[in-house]
Amino acid sequence: MKRDMGGSAGLLGGFYAAVKSSSKKNLALVMCIAENSVATNAFRQDDIITLYSGKTCEINNTDAEGRLVLGDGVAYATSDINSEVIVDMATLTGAQGVATGQLHGYLVCDDADLEKQMVEAGRFSFFFFSWDLSLTNGCCEMFCCSIIYYKI
Repeated sequence: MKRDMGGSAGLLGGFYAAVKSSSKKNLALVMCIAENSVATNAFRQDDIITLYSGKTCEINNTDAEGRLVLGDGVAYATSDINSEVIVDMATLTGAQGVATGQLHGYLVCDDADLEKQMVEAGRFSFFFFSWDLSLTNGCCEMFCCSIIYYKI
Protein backbone atom coordinates (compact mmCIF):
# COMPACT_ATOMS: atom_id res chain seq x y z
CA MET A 1 0.00 0.00 0.00
CA LYS A 2 2.97 2.34 -0.38
CA ARG A 3 1.54 4.09 -3.46
CA ASP A 4 -2.06 3.97 -2.30
CA MET A 5 -1.49 6.13 0.74
CA GLY A 6 -0.64 9.33 -1.13
CA GLY A 7 -3.80 11.15 -0.03
CA SER A 8 -3.24 10.41 3.66
CA ALA A 9 0.46 11.26 3.41
CA GLY A 10 -0.36 14.56 1.68
CA LEU A 11 -2.90 15.53 4.32
CA LEU A 12 -0.59 14.55 7.17
CA GLY A 13 2.16 16.73 5.67
CA GLY A 14 -0.24 19.62 5.12
CA PHE A 15 -1.62 19.30 8.65
CA TYR A 16 1.91 19.28 10.10
CA ALA A 17 2.78 22.43 8.12
CA ALA A 18 -0.43 24.17 9.25
CA VAL A 19 0.22 23.33 12.91
CA LYS A 20 3.84 24.52 12.65
CA SER A 21 2.71 27.79 11.06
CA SER A 22 1.21 28.86 14.41
CA SER A 23 -2.22 29.22 12.84
CA LYS A 24 -4.89 30.35 15.27
CA LYS A 25 -7.46 28.19 13.46
CA ASN A 26 -8.90 25.18 15.24
CA LEU A 27 -7.62 22.29 13.14
CA ALA A 28 -8.43 18.59 13.24
CA LEU A 29 -7.11 15.70 11.16
CA VAL A 30 -9.13 12.53 10.65
CA MET A 31 -7.10 9.80 8.95
CA CYS A 32 -9.38 7.36 7.13
CA ILE A 33 -7.06 4.43 6.59
CA ALA A 34 -8.05 0.96 5.44
CA GLU A 35 -6.38 -2.17 4.18
CA ASN A 36 -7.95 -4.59 1.75
CA SER A 37 -7.38 -8.04 3.26
CA VAL A 38 -8.86 -11.47 2.89
CA ALA A 39 -10.23 -12.87 6.14
CA THR A 40 -13.19 -14.81 7.48
CA ASN A 41 -14.75 -11.57 8.76
CA ALA A 42 -14.14 -9.56 5.55
CA PHE A 43 -17.06 -7.98 3.71
CA ARG A 44 -18.66 -10.14 1.07
CA GLN A 45 -20.67 -9.30 -2.01
CA ASP A 46 -24.25 -8.31 -1.08
CA ASP A 47 -23.46 -7.77 2.65
CA ILE A 48 -25.44 -4.92 4.17
CA ILE A 49 -23.61 -2.91 6.81
CA THR A 50 -24.50 0.07 8.96
CA LEU A 51 -22.21 3.06 8.55
CA TYR A 52 -21.12 5.49 11.28
CA SER A 53 -23.86 7.87 10.11
CA GLY A 54 -26.48 5.19 10.84
CA LYS A 55 -27.27 4.73 7.14
CA THR A 56 -27.07 1.28 5.62
CA CYS A 57 -24.90 0.27 2.69
CA GLU A 58 -24.92 -2.77 0.41
CA ILE A 59 -21.48 -4.00 -0.61
CA ASN A 60 -21.43 -4.48 -4.38
CA ASN A 61 -17.67 -4.11 -4.69
CA THR A 62 -15.43 -5.82 -2.16
CA ASP A 63 -12.66 -3.33 -3.02
CA ALA A 64 -14.69 -0.55 -1.38
CA GLU A 65 -13.00 -0.46 2.03
CA GLY A 66 -11.45 2.97 1.38
CA ARG A 67 -14.78 4.48 0.38
CA LEU A 68 -16.41 3.01 3.47
CA VAL A 69 -13.92 4.42 5.98
CA LEU A 70 -13.87 7.74 4.11
CA GLY A 71 -17.64 7.98 4.47
CA ASP A 72 -17.36 7.19 8.17
CA GLY A 73 -14.57 9.76 8.57
CA VAL A 74 -16.58 12.51 6.86
CA ALA A 75 -19.63 11.64 8.98
CA TYR A 76 -17.46 11.81 12.11
CA ALA A 77 -15.87 15.13 11.11
CA THR A 78 -19.30 16.57 10.33
CA SER A 79 -21.24 15.36 13.37
CA ASP A 80 -18.69 14.96 16.17
CA ILE A 81 -16.09 17.64 15.37
CA ASN A 82 -18.58 20.04 13.72
CA SER A 83 -16.09 20.89 10.98
CA GLU A 84 -16.72 23.97 8.88
CA VAL A 85 -14.48 22.73 6.06
CA ILE A 86 -13.59 19.14 5.21
CA VAL A 87 -10.73 18.41 2.83
CA ASP A 88 -10.46 14.89 1.48
CA MET A 89 -7.35 13.78 -0.37
CA ALA A 90 -7.89 10.19 -1.38
CA THR A 91 -6.40 7.67 -3.73
CA LEU A 92 -9.62 5.68 -3.82
CA THR A 93 -9.97 4.68 -7.41
CA GLY A 94 -8.21 4.52 -10.71
CA ALA A 95 -11.45 5.69 -12.33
CA GLN A 96 -10.60 9.28 -11.41
CA GLY A 97 -7.34 9.00 -13.35
CA VAL A 98 -9.25 7.69 -16.34
CA ALA A 99 -11.88 10.45 -16.09
CA THR A 100 -9.51 13.41 -15.58
CA GLY A 101 -6.14 12.13 -16.74
CA GLN A 102 -3.01 11.44 -14.72
CA LEU A 103 -2.03 15.11 -14.51
CA HIS A 104 -5.24 16.49 -13.03
CA GLY A 105 -6.91 16.06 -9.66
CA TYR A 106 -10.60 15.65 -8.99
CA LEU A 107 -12.31 18.41 -7.03
CA VAL A 108 -15.82 18.41 -5.58
CA CYS A 109 -16.80 21.37 -3.45
CA ASP A 110 -20.13 22.73 -2.20
CA ASP A 111 -18.69 26.23 -1.65
CA ALA A 112 -17.93 28.20 -4.84
CA ASP A 113 -15.51 30.61 -3.12
CA LEU A 114 -13.54 27.79 -1.49
CA GLU A 115 -13.49 25.87 -4.77
CA LYS A 116 -12.05 28.93 -6.55
CA GLN A 117 -9.35 29.27 -3.85
CA MET A 118 -8.43 25.59 -4.15
CA VAL A 119 -8.21 25.76 -7.95
CA GLU A 120 -5.96 28.84 -7.69
CA ALA A 121 -3.77 27.14 -5.07
CA GLY A 122 -3.51 24.16 -7.40
CA ARG A 123 -2.40 26.37 -10.29
CA PHE A 124 0.14 28.10 -8.05
CA SER A 125 1.63 24.74 -7.07
CA PHE A 126 1.39 23.34 -10.64
CA PHE A 127 -1.29 20.83 -9.63
CA PHE A 128 -4.34 21.27 -11.81
CA PHE A 129 -7.86 20.26 -10.92
CA SER A 130 -10.32 18.92 -13.43
CA TRP A 131 -13.66 20.42 -14.27
CA ASP A 132 -16.42 20.05 -11.71
CA LEU A 133 -17.61 16.43 -11.70
CA SER A 134 -20.13 16.84 -8.87
CA LEU A 135 -23.16 14.59 -8.80
CA THR A 136 -26.19 16.24 -10.34
CA ASN A 137 -29.84 16.00 -9.35
CA GLY A 138 -31.42 12.68 -10.23
CA CYS A 139 -28.26 10.55 -10.37
CA CYS A 140 -28.42 9.42 -6.73
CA GLU A 141 -31.14 6.87 -7.52
CA MET A 142 -28.52 4.55 -9.03
CA PHE A 143 -26.84 4.32 -5.60
CA CYS A 144 -30.03 3.55 -3.63
CA CYS A 145 -32.68 0.85 -3.36
CA SER A 146 -35.66 0.11 -1.13
CA ILE A 147 -33.87 -1.76 1.70
CA ILE A 148 -30.66 0.25 1.97
CA TYR A 149 -29.47 3.85 1.64
CA TYR A 150 -26.29 3.28 -0.42
CA LYS A 151 -24.82 0.69 -2.76
CA ILE A 152 -21.02 0.61 -2.97
